[in-house]
Order: sequence, then structure tokens, then C-alpha cells
Amino acid sequence: MLSPQPTATAMGGKRNLIEENKTAVLAMLRLCVKLMNPPGLML
Repeated sequence: MLSPQPTATAMGGKRNLIEENKTAVLAMLRLCVKLMNPPGLML
């Protein structure tokens, strides 16, 4: 998705995308931990 935007806006959008990816990865990790560990063990 390349659009003729100022560099600052493009970098901000990229940073926002990275934040969203980090959140998704953390959610996946929590789900994996929940599946792997007994219910009593929470992170």
C-alpha cells in the first residue's frame, strides 16, 4: 500500500501497523500459553 503521503505520515502509519502486529502476536502468545498450561497458571 504505497500512497503519495509525506514521509512522517508514512512512518507513523508503519509504526501503527507494527503496534497492531505486536498486539496480535501477544494475543496469540497468550492463547498458546493458555492452551499449553493448566488453567491455574496464568501470565
